[in-house]
Amino acid sequence: MDKYSKHTSRRNLYRRLLLGVLIIGTLCSFFSFYAFFKSNSFGSTSSSSNGSGNGKQISKSEQLSRNLDIANTEITRLRRSLARMQSQGNSNSKIVQNLNRVYCMVPTLYEERKFHALRVILRTWGKRCDVIKFFVDPPEEGSDVKIPAVFQDRVSGESAEIVVVQMVRKNDKQDSNGRYISKSCWSGGGKNPDGSIKYVACRHIWEKVWRSWVYIAENDIDKAEWFFKVDDDTYLFPDFIRRYVTTRGWSYKDSYYFGHRIYQSRIKSGFIAGAMVGYSRRTLELAAPHYLKMPNEYGDRSQFKHGRCVDRDGATQELTEAICLSELGIKATPSHNVNGFEKSTLHSVARSLTIRKDPGTTYWFWHKRSETTACCSIEPLALHPMKNPDDILALDKLLFNESDTQLRDQLINYKFTSDFKRKPTEMARNIISKEIKTMGRNNRDLFLEIQWLLYVREGLYSNGFMDDYYTN
Repeated sequence: MDKYSKHTSRRNLYRRLLLGVLIIGTLCSFFSFYAFFKSNSFGSTSSSSNGSGNGKQISKSEQLSRNLDIANTEITRLRRSLARMQSQGNSNSKIVQNLNRVYCMVPTLYEERKFHALRVILRTWGKRCDVIKFFVDPPEEGSDVKIPAVFQDRVSGESAEIVVVQMVRKNDKQDSNGRYISKSCWSGGGKNPDGSIKYVACRHIWEKVWRSWVYIAENDIDKAEWFFKVDDDTYLFPDFIRRYVTTRGWSYKDSYYFGHRIYQSRIKSGFIAGAMVGYSRRTLELAAPHYLKMPNEYGDRSQFKHGRCVDRDGATQELTEAICLSELGIKATPSHNVNGFEKSTLHSVARSLTIRKDPGTTYWFWHKRSETTACCSIEPLALHPMKNPDDILALDKLLFNESDTQLRDQLINYKFTSDFKRKPTEMARNIISKEIKTMGRNNRDLFLEIQWLLYVREGLYSNGFMDDYYTN
């Protein structure tokens, strides 16, 4: 049995039952009318067979009515049977969902400038996670800031636990001249006006992330099957995540590390972009003790050898994480459908839909990517970046408000009579229909985005698994 048969077999069964209902109803009606016309032609009458034994004759119209009643009874019985099977199917879907619970780890900062973004997350995609927690840096030494155990959005009533990550390193500070004073980070900022080296800020992202993974493994490993690190400027689709792992036939008992895969020279199998990183439970079980055993290196980064699984000052997440997991035999798996359409974006939706590889480009996005790489899947897992929280609110309203018709109204206002087919092997200007070509670029990109969002919206309200068959 292939990986799609388990989803199609139930639909085929429903179709056969419906066909059976139609056939039985048609046959019953046919025989009823046949009996009526036969009686009318040969003058025969029907005797009662109702069990009374009195031999009372009934009229032709009564016989026809009885036959139709029998047919309707059979149709009703089959409909009830079909309803029971559909109910069972829905129960099975709930069981599948329960076996694919989603844990959302959101690294962020407990600062007032972040509060609006955190509230928006709770109002929108965060409430669709089975578990969501905000992982924050500890307060600075001498600070009077008190971090609560729970962060709540009063508008929606939604809340999330706050986990203070017990980090050894402290994020870098600026001196009175606005310079970062730590020399433990790489000197990628050139020089200051006085000729001194300009060091970039030490944020120690990798330490925060790996310690967060360890916390989850030690405290919450039984609360979900799939675990995600999600940036606070990312829009996540937990519903599509559950559907994705189901359609792939993945088991949380196997090792998976997935998201938007990027290639880099230090790791041939690539790494997952940090906007959304997915672990199966098995991966987390293996990774946590491995992270705890990493060598710890402090001081100037230039003094140490790169390309290793280490806990180093100023280290970023993506590359080091991939190196560590590769030591466990766990490689990055790209999150796209069978047609190669990406499920996690690293650019705006409009740009992601139209981006194509230019000949001779050195842009990092295209490293080891073919010209046929396409975007975007109509069942996305994550959209990034969304720097303005209000954009997340607007997107959530467009996708999840059943009474909202803004998307469709905008699309209809363009008054297009034909759709376009997406052909990844051609440049964007060649795959857009003649009507779209007549518009300016901004309007064209907006049209493509609206059209794509309509497909996404339809997918959210459907229990189907049609993404892998979407080509238009």
